[in-house]
Amino acid sequence: MALFRLWPILRCFVLACLTLTVLASVPDIASGREHVLAVKTDGSLWAWGGNQYGQLGDGTLLDRNKPLRVGNGTYTAIAAGGNSSYAIDGSGKLWAWGDNSYGKLGIGKLIPSVMTPTLVGSGFSAVAAGDFHALALKSDGSVWVWGLNTHDQLGDGSMATRYAPMLSGTGFISSYIAAAGNSSFAIARDGYLYAWGDNEFGQLGDGSNDLQDRRVRIGTGFYTGSAGVHHALATTRSGDLYAWGQGYYGQLGNGDNQDSNVPILTGANFLRVAAGEASSFGIKTNGTLWAWGDNSLGQLGDGTFVSKNQPTLIASGFDLVAAGSRHAVAVQSNGAVWTWGQNDAGQLGDSTAGPRLGPGKIALFLRPETLQASAGATGTLKKLTLSGSIAPLAEDAGSTGVIYAAIVTTSGQVFFRIAKNWVQFTGQAVVAPLKGAPLAATTLDLGVGADMSAYAGGSLYLAYGLGSDGSTAFNSVFSKGTVKLVYTFPTK
Repeated sequence: MALFRLWPILRCFVLACLTLTVLASVPDIASGREHVLAVKTDGSLWAWGGNQYGQLGDGTLLDRNKPLRVGNGTYTAIAAGGNSSYAIDGSGKLWAWGDNSYGKLGIGKLIPSVMTPTLVGSGFSAVAAGDFHALALKSDGSVWVWGLNTHDQLGDGSMATRYAPMLSGTGFISSYIAAAGNSSFAIARDGYLYAWGDNEFGQLGDGSNDLQDRRVRIGTGFYTGSAGVHHALATTRSGDLYAWGQGYYGQLGNGDNQDSNVPILTGANFLRVAAGEASSFGIKTNGTLWAWGDNSLGQLGDGTFVSKNQPTLIASGFDLVAAGSRHAVAVQSNGAVWTWGQNDAGQLGDSTAGPRLGPGKIALFLRPETLQASAGATGTLKKLTLSGSIAPLAEDAGSTGVIYAAIVTTSGQVFFRIAKNWVQFTGQAVVAPLKGAPLAATTLDLGVGADMSAYAGGSLYLAYGLGSDGSTAFNSVFSKGTVKLVYTFPTK
């Protein structure tokens, strides 16, 4: 749902309700009702899942059950709310696409939807999205709001729908913003948490259940947080986790199923949190992933359909998490993306149409991997025994491809290992030692007792490329970077 965080890296995360905002060249994820956005470390934007309003930004209305790249731009911040998507590029321009009900895209006109990224404005550094409204933070510290305002979620006291960004407040430099359902949240740089909008279940945390048409101060000392449709989570700098709002499904995580209109202590040592529609997720400082709340469609990832009213350990080794309506997405420290829960629109991104009750890895990595390849040599240059091993990057394992062993001499000549011989490359297609699907970890015989004097001082590389023939694979090796120097031949 929504995430608010005070941190040198801007981030706001909201569900579907859910949106996540980031500002930095780090990988990140955001989830809407049935779709997911992800940014790699290179700034490229990827999307998958439901696309009935064009929220994937590919110019179609076709759902996608595996990640696809959105355009060729690079982005620093993303958000997904309901069936809409938002992204801020490196120059500070804010783009929006998908469902435009009640003007929630902020493009200044009321049209049903937009299927490709459309410019909203410039000078922005963070964005957050609720079901039908959105907030954005400019680099000068001003907060701008637009969309549906029936519950005063825009905080201007008018309840008037806004089709374009309207100034809401100033002085929020280095603050964090969030929008979820019909409520809005912000953490100021001094750590004070503010909330406004719908408060039916006490989700504003101000001690009442009264709608608030202006910002109300909830408390101080908060560092990061996230908001679901009717509940909210927040952590302090020391890692204490607080929750408030609706508790019917156990999403507050305090051991009962009661609502609370004030923050209650739920746990300790939490670094990041994410709130789904009625579920909650958290990552502790040791990288363990925890979940609690509604589990009617397996969205907690614990292998059951049983809801939990206390944090339940799901897995370890994670440092990012996002939550959709009834699905979740998490990223491991190596950049691997895992998904679970409902999958009726392809929101798990695993090329299937079925749900999953536990985390499953998909074919997307948000951080660059290091190719695992090595070689060993025994004997002298005139009688050398060479062997090598290479494992494809996890995102390519199982794909059709070709593995190479290549020697580059000091004069620049290139020789490939073909069958049992080293053959000079002269530009023709290469027949490599291993060809075809699936790519997998492989051990290579590179010569037994061979005279390698002709390659003295040269370099041995192991590499692989995707494709069904040698030339296709050879070209992709260097563009993808799946090549590694594994051995330097001694001089004569």
